[in-house]
Amino acid sequence: LKWSIGVAKLPSSRSFWSQYSCCFRLAGCAGMLFRCLPRRSFYETTFSLHHKFPANDCKLLLRETTRAIAEKDGAIFRILDLGWRHTAQPVNKSGVGQFHYCRWYVMSWGGPPLVVKELNETLKYSTGVLRYMTVKIRGPKDVYRNRSTFYPVLKPSQRIAPPLMHHTPMNEVR
Repeated sequence: LKWSIGVAKLPSSRSFWSQYSCCFRLAGCAGMLFRCLPRRSFYETTFSLHHKFPANDCKLLLRETTRAIAEKDGAIFRILDLGWRHTAQPVNKSGVGQFHYCRWYVMSWGGPPLVVKELNETLKYSTGVLRYMTVKIRGPKDVYRNRSTFYPVLKPSQRIAPPLMHHTPMNEVR
């Protein structure tokens, strides 16, 4: 198992790099090491945008969230666009409408704990954001993993269920 996340934006200060250089580097299955300094924490923010939110505004929202993190000496490690997905229940956004599907994003970042409040304020008052959640990452198991890691991939010769035997093939209609 190899897992590594690189720093996307590096400020010019040397102290910042010395604080982050040891973080988010893991290799090997046994004896994994997850180190980070107590002054810096790592977070994962998940948020969803509705389909009426224009693409330009989506781009500006992502820029605003990354600016809020970078201004406080934080770093964005990755932004994943998970695409359009259906919600389990209808989501009501007052003044906008009711939504059954939305576009999901996951942003992994590191910075001081004060940034969480500012980031949540940015997402809370945006008209395009339906839901958002920021979770503190304590170890590598807390990081978002792709869906393919949870579902087994079947070979072409394998079947989930046996073929239906109670149906007889229909004759061709002329």
